[in-house]
Amino acid sequence: MVDKKDILERLNIRDYYNGQWPGFKPAGGDEIKNLCPFHEDTNPSFYVNIKKGTYFCQGCSERGDVFTLYQRLHNVDFQTAVADMAKMVGLSNGGGHKEHGKKKREQARAVMENKTASYDYYDENDQYVFTVMRFEEEGRDKTFRQWRYDFEKEDWIQNVQGVTLIPYRLAEVVRADTVYIVEGEKDAENLASIGLTATTAPQGAGKWKPEYNQYFKGKHVVVFPDNDEVGRKHADDVKKSLLPHVAGIRVVELPGLPPKGDASDFLAAGGTVDQLLQIVEQEPEERPPFSFATLDVEALRAGRYIETKPEKIRWTLTDSLPQGSLGFIISNGGVGKSWFLLQAAMSVATHLDCLDGIFEIGERGRAFCLFGEDVEPVVHARTKSVFDTYFMNPREGIYHDPTSRDTRIAELQDRLFLLPGSGKDLRLIREDGGNLAPTQTYLDLLALLKSIEDLKLVILDPVSRFYAGSENDNVQATYFCSLLERISSETGATVIISHHTNKAATNPNESSYNALFQGAIRGASGFTNAARWQLNLTTLKSKEVREAGGNPTRYFNYIAGKVVKKNVGKPETRFWLERTDGGVLRRFDSKLDEDGLDGEVKEQVIDRIAELENEGHRVTKISFAQDYSGEIGVSKRKLTTVIEELLAEGLLTVKPEKNERGRVTDYISSIKEDKFFQ
Repeated sequence: MVDKKDILERLNIRDYYNGQWPGFKPAGGDEIKNLCPFHEDTNPSFYVNIKKGTYFCQGCSERGDVFTLYQRLHNVDFQTAVADMAKMVGLSNGGGHKEHGKKKREQARAVMENKTASYDYYDENDQYVFTVMRFEEEGRDKTFRQWRYDFEKEDWIQNVQGVTLIPYRLAEVVRADTVYIVEGEKDAENLASIGLTATTAPQGAGKWKPEYNQYFKGKHVVVFPDNDEVGRKHADDVKKSLLPHVAGIRVVELPGLPPKGDASDFLAAGGTVDQLLQIVEQEPEERPPFSFATLDVEALRAGRYIETKPEKIRWTLTDSLPQGSLGFIISNGGVGKSWFLLQAAMSVATHLDCLDGIFEIGERGRAFCLFGEDVEPVVHARTKSVFDTYFMNPREGIYHDPTSRDTRIAELQDRLFLLPGSGKDLRLIREDGGNLAPTQTYLDLLALLKSIEDLKLVILDPVSRFYAGSENDNVQATYFCSLLERISSETGATVIISHHTNKAATNPNESSYNALFQGAIRGASGFTNAARWQLNLTTLKSKEVREAGGNPTRYFNYIAGKVVKKNVGKPETRFWLERTDGGVLRRFDSKLDEDGLDGEVKEQVIDRIAELENEGHRVTKISFAQDYSGEIGVSKRKLTTVIEELLAEGLLTVKPEKNERGRVTDYISSIKEDKFFQ
């Protein structure tokens, strides 16, 4: 009798599951996924581990192995399943008894009487190069040979020595924008018959040569693998070889193919060109990483920007954060970054502007949030609180498309994806032989995000759960940010990641508003340099809340924020938020404005210069701006402007004195006038 271990030793797990329930796609790592065969499923939730052979449905919790699946799908008992599957892998005659190993079949002889087909290869100029011959003989496996025809001798040369091999139908390939790659000439011909530009390598699976890549430069490529391990490995090899050279590439496994089936089988079963193109469009296109080696210098000439009208900028947050950018949100722990990010994501997914109208949503669509430090109950409670407090009670005058509770829930169900990440290894970068490289986690995350249609926003919270490098290492920080930019590039989504404020910006003896400047971000400058947009948040002291018009006894519920870096648009002013008892952030209308902030900066400048004078130190306008911009919390340029205003207002004065080298230098002196601060 056949033991199930004997079956498992011969069974190709991937081919088996595809044969029993066609339509599986890669799900990252050792897993593939499909719609579940055991319940009504619209979003693939049926996952198979191809190493273990087990399956689990995240929708209906069905689980089992290859034998369980066969029993369920064919409504048979275990013994029948074993007998049928033994026959499937060639171990028995159907009664559960082992068969003796079969002698390997011989290949058909490569003689003209056995020739059943021939495929001529022409170069890009339509000049004949060589021919692939197919030979078939009864009782033997078909075989292929590469021959070339000698037109002078009118006879075949049965080799291609000295001939440069090229892809099939090359003249069409070089003229096309999109090219389909299959495993054989017959498949290429069948795809060409329905109007697609198709090609193949002349020596079959596993024979793709790097020199073929030049013909696909800048093109969009679709690879249809044969439905077996050899075919899938060949498709993966082709993708890896072509990716640096093409505009984009997709590997598309066609549904419903028999074992070893191919594109021709799909068409023979009634598949149409429209169905084929629809299947292709459902597979995300992988784009190549940046490389100078593939750039066309002629395409970089400046005239393309001068002679054409620029595209209209698309926004995630209108006039603030461009769509497809990398943004950072910065604050101390516990200030409200995660609440802010969740509310922004929920706004993108619906028709309600962000934070009571502080930000207007530009691009509305799907949002994906990965809260790396939070457990399921926390994300659950936070989401429920935001929905009940904010989304069902919008502030008067804020953009709000009136709709029912059920409709609002349906919007969020369709457009918002939330993943609690506590306890998970979420590191996105690793060291590989002294070089930095993306982890498998990153590659799986990228593939997951690319599978989400109409994705507009990706939230990663916080940096520390994804980075795992030295925060002060600029090389690591810059590489990490390049991976986040790749997510934006390949999905079109904006990526916002949260990080913490540095200690210098949160001195308890200084103004809380000191945290609202670009340099307040913790760690390497590579983070803030890579960011196209940076928003800082800070809690306020009791005095500051009173000055802003809030309740000073509940100062811990008030937050100030400001976009401190943006690469498009005019500078933005501060805004204020008030945290409700449930944690939700609502806009707080402060009686302060940006002029009030200038007053605070001026007060700090005068006080600091007075302290330096009392200590016997002298400063110039330039030296003070260079040495104290970080402490005061504004840029050097801003600090220089403030000093010039104080000089003009008579609140500082210039003292010409000789410096250590005997040269007369304009030093700055303080003149304290209490009336300025009244």
